[in-house]
Amino acid sequence: MKPKISGTRVKLLKLVLIAGTFLLAACSDNSHSAKSLPIITPASLAGYISLSDIAVEVSYLKLENSLLLSDIYDVKKALPGYYISTRDGLFHFDNQGKYQFQIGKKGKGPEEYQYVEDFVIDEKSQQIYILNREVVKVYDYSGSFIRSFETPDKESFYEMEIQGKKLIFPKGFGLMPLEKDWRITDLDGNTVAMKSYHITTGEISVEFRSNLCFEAENKIFYWNQLNDTIFQVGTPPEAAYFFANDNFRVTENDLASEENLRKKLMWQLISVLGTNRYLFFDYVLMKEMKKNHTVYDKKEMQHYMLIQENFNEESYSANSFDNGPVFIPKSKIFNNNEELMIDWINAFTIKNHVASEAFKNSTPKHPEKKKELEQLANRLNENDNPVLMLVKLKN
Repeated sequence: MKPKISGTRVKLLKLVLIAGTFLLAACSDNSHSAKSLPIITPASLAGYISLSDIAVEVSYLKLENSLLLSDIYDVKKALPGYYISTRDGLFHFDNQGKYQFQIGKKGKGPEEYQYVEDFVIDEKSQQIYILNREVVKVYDYSGSFIRSFETPDKESFYEMEIQGKKLIFPKGFGLMPLEKDWRITDLDGNTVAMKSYHITTGEISVEFRSNLCFEAENKIFYWNQLNDTIFQVGTPPEAAYFFANDNFRVTENDLASEENLRKKLMWQLISVLGTNRYLFFDYVLMKEMKKNHTVYDKKEMQHYMLIQENFNEESYSANSFDNGPVFIPKSKIFNNNEELMIDWINAFTIKNHVASEAFKNSTPKHPEKKKELEQLANRLNENDNPVLMLVKLKN
């Protein structure tokens, strides 16, 4: 969002007031001390890191145009190919990027969905679960409807995760009081566990939709803007990382005034994505109105800046691997048990980038990859579907 940007995907539902806070959470849910866990904060950035420093392979997949896609929300992978959600529905492309069919149909019928808030794939049963706010619709790999069930307490959710034979429904803070961090159900929607939210807050004038959960090392992790802790989802939950209690934190009082908030040197976290080695954070520095994309190296226990952009502006810089367009991970997929981060880039962006003098005169770390990107750009029309950028990272 996941955006998860939905979705890691990052999905931003409503920004009444851009705000963020990580208030000190009750530590009764975990047995770890803060000293034994990594502490995450923008104050710890150890300088810039480049894509070529963390990536071992970069490839591109052109999505053919028999179905023209609206804005992509998320991309996930299973053996038959790629499943891509947009505002128009969920669509299947094969491993070569050729469009196959739509999963289900949009509509108000019992076998249809109005929204694809999120979706998960159960590869063992070869079934796809589509979250339609208060209802989950289940389809097989061919797109045929199987069954449906209500979400826990028939609440509206904007995110859903799968782990084995369990579904996870997380909640973030918003205009309504937050009672549960998450609920866990079986694959038929029956609640088997939940985590209560222990912080009492006053009136909050913001509502966010962002990827509250991410997968890493075969575990699911949860965060929201009011906790100081990133939890590993489970029974019981475990603290995995802490957010620092420093000048980047805001108080509940700050959330009542946009004027006060914008004076704060604080960060609004939008997305977290995880891999075996890295954590990727997307956040806005409120006082500077800068959008940062950072990387935390779990092996080195160092936090680095990957890219900084002006808020609501697209970056036109190049990556250091092939000097192609900048890479901002939006989701994670597995291909033959290989962990890949994924971005999707508009065809006209690639063509304009490759046609620039800066690209023509550049010398990337992998010149042969630059040639491959040039060949791809020559095959593209600026109105083509987006291109998937797949990045394999160091372990």
